[in-house]
Amino acid sequence: SEQSMDELSQDSMMLTMPNEV
Repeated sequence: SEQSMDELSQDSMMLTMPNEV
């Protein structure tokens, strides 16, 4: 949350990864 890019990147990946898995 404090890290915009880092936190957002991980959040986006986790939400987009499940699509492939």
